[in-house]
Amino acid sequence: VPSFTIGLDNAGPDERTQAAEAARVLGSPLTVVTMNQRTIADAYPELIQAAEAPVMDTSCACLLKLAAAVNEQGYKVTLTGEGADEALAGYVWFKMQKIRNAIFRRPGPVGAFLRRRMLRSVGGDSAIWPSTTPIGGTRAAQQELYDILGQTRSLLYSGSMWDQLSDHSAYDDLDTSNPGMQRWHPLNQSLYVGYKLMLPGLLLFGKGDRIAMNSSVEARYPFLDDDVVNFCASIAPEYKLRGMTDKWLLRQVAARTLPAQIANRPKTMFRASLAKTFLDKGRPAWVDQLLSPESLRATAYFDPELLAASRHERMTRPRITARQLGLDMHLTSVVATQLWHHTFIGGGLCDLPTWSAPEPALTSNGRSDNPLAWAV
Repeated sequence: VPSFTIGLDNAGPDERTQAAEAARVLGSPLTVVTMNQRTIADAYPELIQAAEAPVMDTSCACLLKLAAAVNEQGYKVTLTGEGADEALAGYVWFKMQKIRNAIFRRPGPVGAFLRRRMLRSVGGDSAIWPSTTPIGGTRAAQQELYDILGQTRSLLYSGSMWDQLSDHSAYDDLDTSNPGMQRWHPLNQSLYVGYKLMLPGLLLFGKGDRIAMNSSVEARYPFLDDDVVNFCASIAPEYKLRGMTDKWLLRQVAARTLPAQIANRPKTMFRASLAKTFLDKGRPAWVDQLLSPESLRATAYFDPELLAASRHERMTRPRITARQLGLDMHLTSVVATQLWHHTFIGGGLCDLPTWSAPEPALTSNGRSDNPLAWAV
Protein backbone atom coordinates (compact mmCIF):
# COMPACT_ATOMS: atom_id res chain seq x y z
CA VAL A 1 0.00 0.00 0.00
CA PRO A 2 1.62 3.30 -1.05
CA SER A 3 1.94 6.26 1.30
CA PHE A 4 2.35 10.01 0.84
CA THR A 5 3.84 12.66 3.10
CA ILE A 6 5.10 16.23 3.18
CA GLY A 7 8.71 17.36 3.48
CA LEU A 8 9.39 20.93 4.62
CA ASP A 9 12.53 22.80 3.53
CA ASN A 10 13.15 25.54 6.12
CA ALA A 11 9.39 26.00 6.44
CA GLY A 12 8.54 24.21 9.67
CA PRO A 13 9.26 20.96 11.53
CA ASP A 14 10.32 18.34 8.99
CA GLU A 15 9.31 14.71 9.58
CA ARG A 16 10.63 13.12 6.42
CA THR A 17 13.05 10.91 8.34
CA GLN A 18 10.35 9.60 10.67
CA ALA A 19 7.93 9.02 7.78
CA ALA A 20 10.58 7.13 5.81
CA GLU A 21 11.35 4.94 8.84
CA ALA A 22 7.68 3.99 9.27
CA ALA A 23 7.30 3.36 5.53
CA ARG A 24 10.31 1.00 5.53
CA VAL A 25 8.93 -0.97 8.49
CA LEU A 26 5.54 -1.36 6.80
CA GLY A 27 6.93 -1.99 3.31
CA SER A 28 5.09 1.02 1.91
CA PRO A 29 6.39 2.86 -1.15
CA LEU A 30 6.63 6.48 0.04
CA THR A 31 6.08 9.62 -2.03
CA VAL A 32 7.38 12.85 -0.47
CA VAL A 33 6.02 16.21 -1.64
CA THR A 34 8.58 18.85 -0.69
CA MET A 35 7.41 22.37 0.14
CA ASN A 36 9.15 25.57 1.16
CA GLN A 37 7.89 29.00 2.16
CA ARG A 38 7.57 30.21 -1.43
CA THR A 39 5.72 27.15 -2.71
CA ILE A 40 3.36 27.37 0.27
CA ALA A 41 2.65 31.03 -0.50
CA ASP A 42 2.20 30.25 -4.20
CA ALA A 43 -0.38 27.58 -3.33
CA TYR A 44 -2.43 29.88 -1.10
CA PRO A 45 -4.68 31.40 -3.77
CA GLU A 46 -5.75 27.91 -4.85
CA LEU A 47 -6.23 26.93 -1.19
CA ILE A 48 -8.52 29.88 -0.47
CA GLN A 49 -10.54 29.14 -3.60
CA ALA A 50 -10.88 25.46 -2.67
CA ALA A 51 -11.88 26.23 0.93
CA GLU A 52 -14.07 29.22 -0.01
CA ALA A 53 -13.02 30.83 3.28
CA PRO A 54 -9.96 32.36 4.97
CA VAL A 55 -7.56 29.63 6.12
CA MET A 56 -5.11 30.53 8.88
CA ASP A 57 -3.14 27.26 8.91
CA THR A 58 -0.41 27.34 6.26
CA SER A 59 0.04 23.56 6.45
CA CYS A 60 -3.27 23.26 4.61
CA ALA A 61 -1.53 24.52 1.48
CA CYS A 62 0.94 21.64 1.80
CA LEU A 63 -1.88 19.12 2.04
CA LEU A 64 -3.51 20.69 -1.02
CA LYS A 65 -0.38 19.78 -2.98
CA LEU A 66 -0.23 16.36 -1.34
CA ALA A 67 -3.72 15.60 -2.66
CA ALA A 68 -2.58 16.67 -6.12
CA ALA A 69 0.31 14.19 -5.93
CA VAL A 70 -2.12 11.41 -4.97
CA ASN A 71 -4.24 12.24 -8.00
CA GLU A 72 -1.22 12.41 -10.31
CA GLN A 73 -0.39 8.80 -9.44
CA GLY A 74 -3.89 7.73 -10.37
CA TYR A 75 -5.36 7.16 -6.91
CA LYS A 76 -8.85 8.34 -6.00
CA VAL A 77 -9.17 7.45 -2.30
CA THR A 78 -6.79 8.05 0.59
CA LEU A 79 -6.86 7.15 4.29
CA THR A 80 -5.76 9.75 6.84
CA GLY A 81 -5.35 9.80 10.61
CA GLU A 82 -7.58 12.77 11.36
CA GLY A 83 -9.71 12.17 14.43
CA ALA A 84 -7.18 10.22 16.51
CA ASP A 85 -6.20 13.32 18.49
CA GLU A 86 -9.84 14.15 19.18
CA ALA A 87 -10.62 10.60 20.28
CA LEU A 88 -7.54 9.99 22.41
CA ALA A 89 -6.34 13.41 23.62
CA GLY A 90 -3.38 13.93 21.31
CA TYR A 91 -3.09 17.71 21.44
CA VAL A 92 -0.86 19.63 23.81
CA TRP A 93 -3.72 21.66 25.31
CA PHE A 94 -5.16 18.56 26.90
CA LYS A 95 -1.92 18.17 28.84
CA MET A 96 -2.00 21.83 29.77
CA GLN A 97 -5.52 21.65 31.16
CA LYS A 98 -4.36 21.01 34.72
CA ILE A 99 -1.95 23.94 34.56
CA ARG A 100 -4.73 26.11 33.16
CA ASN A 101 -7.07 25.15 35.95
CA ALA A 102 -4.45 25.96 38.57
CA ILE A 103 -4.00 29.45 37.10
CA PHE A 104 -7.59 30.41 36.46
CA ARG A 105 -9.08 28.96 39.59
CA ARG A 106 -6.79 30.99 41.82
CA PRO A 107 -9.03 33.56 43.50
CA GLY A 108 -8.21 37.15 44.31
CA PRO A 109 -5.15 39.20 43.28
CA VAL A 110 -2.89 36.20 42.56
CA GLY A 111 -5.19 34.84 39.86
CA ALA A 112 -5.71 38.33 38.41
CA PHE A 113 -1.95 38.89 38.29
CA LEU A 114 -1.36 35.61 36.46
CA ARG A 115 -4.07 36.42 33.92
CA ARG A 116 -2.54 39.84 33.24
CA ARG A 117 0.88 38.30 32.72
CA MET A 118 -0.53 35.82 30.20
CA LEU A 119 -2.25 38.62 28.32
CA ARG A 120 0.85 40.79 28.19
CA SER A 121 2.87 37.85 26.87
CA VAL A 122 0.84 37.97 23.65
CA GLY A 123 0.22 41.72 23.61
CA GLY A 124 -3.36 41.58 24.86
CA ASP A 125 -5.26 44.16 26.84
CA SER A 126 -6.25 43.12 30.35
CA ALA A 127 -9.22 45.48 30.10
CA ILE A 128 -10.78 43.29 27.41
CA TRP A 129 -10.14 39.89 28.92
CA PRO A 130 -12.85 37.67 27.44
CA SER A 131 -15.86 36.65 29.41
CA THR A 132 -15.77 33.43 31.35
CA THR A 133 -18.78 32.14 29.45
CA PRO A 134 -18.01 28.45 28.94
CA ILE A 135 -18.35 26.57 25.67
CA GLY A 136 -21.32 24.27 25.97
CA GLY A 137 -21.31 24.61 29.75
CA THR A 138 -17.61 23.77 30.25
CA ARG A 139 -14.33 25.63 30.25
CA ALA A 140 -12.73 23.45 27.58
CA ALA A 141 -8.98 22.85 27.42
CA GLN A 142 -8.82 24.71 24.10
CA GLN A 143 -10.62 27.82 25.28
CA GLU A 144 -7.77 29.57 27.08
CA LEU A 145 -5.62 29.29 23.97
CA TYR A 146 -8.46 30.65 21.82
CA ASP A 147 -9.05 33.49 24.29
CA ILE A 148 -5.42 34.51 24.64
CA LEU A 149 -4.77 34.52 20.90
CA GLY A 150 -8.04 36.38 20.42
CA GLN A 151 -6.53 39.27 22.36
CA THR A 152 -4.41 40.11 19.33
CA ARG A 153 -7.52 41.63 17.76
CA SER A 154 -6.44 44.81 19.54
CA LEU A 155 -3.35 44.80 17.30
CA LEU A 156 -5.37 44.45 14.10
CA TYR A 157 -8.92 45.65 13.85
CA SER A 158 -9.95 48.92 12.28
CA GLY A 159 -12.17 51.30 14.22
CA SER A 160 -15.25 50.23 12.28
CA MET A 161 -14.56 46.56 13.02
CA TRP A 162 -14.27 47.32 16.73
CA ASP A 163 -17.55 49.23 16.61
CA GLN A 164 -19.28 46.14 15.22
CA LEU A 165 -17.52 43.35 17.10
CA SER A 166 -15.99 44.58 20.35
CA ASP A 167 -18.99 43.48 22.44
CA HIS A 168 -19.62 40.28 20.53
CA SER A 169 -18.51 36.86 21.80
CA ALA A 170 -18.00 34.35 19.02
CA TYR A 171 -18.79 31.61 21.53
CA ASP A 172 -22.40 32.79 21.46
CA ASP A 173 -22.62 31.66 17.83
CA LEU A 174 -21.65 28.08 18.62
CA ASP A 175 -24.00 25.17 19.14
CA THR A 176 -22.11 22.88 21.51
CA SER A 177 -24.73 22.29 24.18
CA ASN A 178 -25.26 18.73 25.37
CA PRO A 179 -27.63 17.92 28.26
CA GLY A 180 -25.34 15.27 29.72
CA MET A 181 -22.08 17.17 29.33
CA GLN A 182 -21.79 18.31 32.94
CA ARG A 183 -21.65 14.69 34.14
CA TRP A 184 -18.58 13.90 32.03
CA HIS A 185 -14.93 13.95 33.06
CA PRO A 186 -13.31 17.34 32.19
CA LEU A 187 -11.07 15.67 29.62
CA ASN A 188 -14.06 14.14 27.84
CA GLN A 189 -15.81 17.52 27.86
CA SER A 190 -12.80 19.07 26.11
CA LEU A 191 -12.60 16.21 23.61
CA TYR A 192 -16.26 16.75 22.76
CA VAL A 193 -15.61 20.45 22.13
CA GLY A 194 -12.75 19.48 19.81
CA TYR A 195 -15.05 17.19 17.84
CA LYS A 196 -17.68 19.90 17.55
CA LEU A 197 -15.48 22.89 16.73
CA MET A 198 -11.90 22.34 15.62
CA LEU A 199 -12.46 19.10 13.74
CA PRO A 200 -15.13 20.34 11.27
CA GLY A 201 -13.93 23.96 11.26
CA LEU A 202 -10.32 23.29 10.34
CA LEU A 203 -9.29 19.67 10.04
CA LEU A 204 -12.09 18.57 7.72
CA PHE A 205 -12.61 21.95 6.11
CA GLY A 206 -9.21 23.46 5.38
CA LYS A 207 -7.14 20.29 5.81
CA GLY A 208 -9.47 17.56 4.63
CA ASP A 209 -12.46 17.19 2.38
CA ARG A 210 -12.37 20.44 0.43
CA ILE A 211 -8.70 20.40 -0.43
CA ALA A 212 -8.73 16.69 -1.26
CA MET A 213 -11.75 17.05 -3.55
CA ASN A 214 -9.99 19.98 -5.20
CA SER A 215 -7.87 17.24 -6.80
CA SER A 216 -10.80 14.78 -7.11
CA VAL A 217 -9.44 12.71 -4.24
CA GLU A 218 -11.76 11.28 -1.57
CA ALA A 219 -10.25 11.39 1.91
CA ARG A 220 -11.53 8.77 4.35
CA TYR A 221 -11.04 8.87 8.11
CA PRO A 222 -10.96 5.52 9.97
CA PHE A 223 -10.71 7.27 13.35
CA LEU A 224 -14.00 9.05 12.64
CA ASP A 225 -15.88 5.80 12.07
CA ASP A 226 -18.97 5.81 14.29
CA ASP A 227 -17.94 2.64 16.10
CA VAL A 228 -14.44 3.96 16.80
CA VAL A 229 -15.77 7.29 18.08
CA ASN A 230 -18.32 5.56 20.31
CA PHE A 231 -15.73 3.14 21.69
CA CYS A 232 -13.23 5.89 22.50
CA ALA A 233 -15.95 7.98 24.13
CA SER A 234 -16.82 5.07 26.41
CA ILE A 235 -13.37 4.26 27.78
CA ALA A 236 -11.86 5.81 30.91
CA PRO A 237 -9.86 9.06 30.48
CA GLU A 238 -6.63 7.43 31.68
CA TYR A 239 -6.64 5.21 28.58
CA LYS A 240 -6.48 8.38 26.48
CA LEU A 241 -4.11 10.59 28.46
CA ARG A 242 -2.01 8.66 30.99
CA GLY A 243 0.17 11.07 32.91
CA MET A 244 1.64 13.13 30.09
CA THR A 245 1.45 10.35 27.50
CA ASP A 246 -1.14 11.19 24.87
CA LYS A 247 -3.07 8.57 22.88
CA TRP A 248 -1.91 5.93 25.36
CA LEU A 249 -4.23 3.14 24.24
CA LEU A 250 -3.47 3.71 20.55
CA ARG A 251 0.23 3.45 21.32
CA GLN A 252 -0.31 0.06 22.96
CA VAL A 253 -2.07 -1.17 19.83
CA ALA A 254 0.60 0.33 17.55
CA ALA A 255 3.36 -1.43 19.52
CA ARG A 256 2.01 -4.78 18.26
CA THR A 257 3.04 -3.84 14.72
CA LEU A 258 5.62 -1.06 14.97
CA PRO A 259 8.98 -0.79 16.73
CA ALA A 260 8.88 0.94 20.12
CA GLN A 261 10.68 4.01 18.84
CA ILE A 262 7.80 4.61 16.41
CA ALA A 263 4.89 3.54 18.61
CA ASN A 264 6.13 5.70 21.51
CA ARG A 265 7.42 8.65 19.53
CA PRO A 266 6.28 11.99 21.02
CA LYS A 267 3.57 13.69 19.03
CA THR A 268 4.45 16.76 17.01
CA MET A 269 1.84 18.86 15.27
CA PHE A 270 2.07 19.07 11.50
CA ARG A 271 2.58 22.76 10.96
CA ALA A 272 4.38 25.02 8.54
CA SER A 273 5.82 28.53 8.84
CA LEU A 274 3.05 31.06 9.40
CA ALA A 275 3.67 34.78 8.90
CA LYS A 276 7.20 34.34 7.56
CA THR A 277 5.68 32.50 4.60
CA PHE A 278 4.19 35.83 3.52
CA LEU A 279 6.72 38.30 4.93
CA ASP A 280 10.18 36.91 4.14
CA LYS A 281 12.16 37.97 1.10
CA GLY A 282 11.08 36.27 -2.11
CA ARG A 283 7.39 36.45 -1.24
CA PRO A 284 4.88 36.82 -4.09
CA ALA A 285 4.03 40.37 -5.16
CA TRP A 286 0.34 39.88 -4.34
CA VAL A 287 1.13 39.69 -0.61
CA ASP A 288 2.33 43.30 -0.47
CA GLN A 289 -0.58 44.33 -2.64
CA LEU A 290 -3.09 42.75 -0.25
CA LEU A 291 -1.38 44.37 2.76
CA SER A 292 -1.04 47.80 1.20
CA PRO A 293 -2.83 50.69 2.96
CA GLU A 294 -5.10 51.05 -0.07
CA SER A 295 -6.24 47.40 0.04
CA LEU A 296 -6.66 47.44 3.81
CA ARG A 297 -8.78 50.59 3.64
CA ALA A 298 -10.86 49.04 0.83
CA THR A 299 -11.88 46.04 2.95
CA ALA A 300 -11.98 48.05 6.21
CA TYR A 301 -11.32 44.98 8.36
CA PHE A 302 -7.87 45.98 9.60
CA ASP A 303 -6.04 49.16 10.56
CA PRO A 304 -3.17 49.89 8.11
CA GLU A 305 -0.95 51.55 10.74
CA LEU A 306 -1.45 48.76 13.27
CA LEU A 307 -0.74 46.21 10.56
CA ALA A 308 2.48 47.94 9.52
CA ALA A 309 3.68 48.02 13.13
CA SER A 310 2.81 44.36 13.71
CA ARG A 311 4.48 43.36 10.48
CA HIS A 312 7.69 45.14 11.44
CA GLU A 313 7.65 43.67 14.94
CA ARG A 314 7.15 40.12 13.71
CA MET A 315 10.17 40.28 11.43
CA THR A 316 12.43 41.69 14.15
CA ARG A 317 11.21 39.73 17.18
CA PRO A 318 13.19 36.74 18.52
CA ARG A 319 11.76 33.29 17.88
CA ILE A 320 9.72 31.06 20.18
CA THR A 321 7.83 33.51 22.33
CA ALA A 322 4.13 33.75 23.10
CA ARG A 323 4.08 37.20 21.54
CA GLN A 324 5.62 35.83 18.36
CA LEU A 325 2.97 33.12 18.17
CA GLY A 326 0.24 35.75 18.43
CA LEU A 327 1.87 37.89 15.74
CA ASP A 328 2.34 34.85 13.51
CA MET A 329 -1.27 33.78 13.70
CA HIS A 330 -2.88 37.17 13.35
CA LEU A 331 -0.72 38.30 10.41
CA THR A 332 -1.39 35.03 8.59
CA SER A 333 -5.09 35.54 9.26
CA VAL A 334 -4.94 39.02 7.74
CA VAL A 335 -3.33 37.74 4.54
CA ALA A 336 -5.88 34.91 4.29
CA THR A 337 -8.83 37.24 4.92
CA GLN A 338 -7.66 39.84 2.42
CA LEU A 339 -7.06 37.11 -0.17
CA TRP A 340 -10.51 35.61 0.47
CA HIS A 341 -12.13 39.04 0.06
CA HIS A 342 -10.27 39.66 -3.20
CA THR A 343 -11.13 36.21 -4.57
CA PHE A 344 -14.84 36.17 -3.78
CA ILE A 345 -15.99 39.69 -2.96
CA GLY A 346 -15.17 41.93 -5.86
CA GLY A 347 -11.43 41.79 -6.45
CA GLY A 348 -9.35 44.91 -6.94
CA LEU A 349 -6.92 44.24 -4.08
CA CYS A 350 -4.11 42.55 -6.02
CA ASP A 351 -3.15 41.20 -9.43
CA LEU A 352 -4.49 37.68 -8.80
CA PRO A 353 -7.61 36.56 -10.70
CA THR A 354 -10.95 36.50 -8.92
CA TRP A 355 -13.35 33.57 -8.76
CA SER A 356 -16.29 33.37 -11.11
CA ALA A 357 -18.94 30.69 -11.39
CA PRO A 358 -18.22 28.22 -14.21
CA GLU A 359 -20.59 28.13 -17.13
CA PRO A 360 -22.91 25.10 -16.83
CA ALA A 361 -22.28 22.36 -19.36
CA LEU A 362 -25.14 21.69 -21.77
CA THR A 363 -26.54 18.29 -22.68
CA SER A 364 -27.35 17.26 -26.24
CA ASN A 365 -30.83 18.79 -25.96
CA GLY A 366 -29.35 22.16 -24.99
CA ARG A 367 -30.26 21.94 -21.30
CA SER A 368 -27.80 22.32 -18.45
CA ASP A 369 -26.62 19.11 -16.78
CA ASN A 370 -26.67 20.98 -13.46
CA PRO A 371 -29.84 19.88 -11.60
CA LEU A 372 -30.00 23.27 -9.87
CA ALA A 373 -30.03 24.98 -13.22
CA TRP A 374 -32.84 22.68 -14.34
CA ALA A 375 -34.85 23.61 -11.27
CA VAL A 376 -34.41 27.29 -12.05
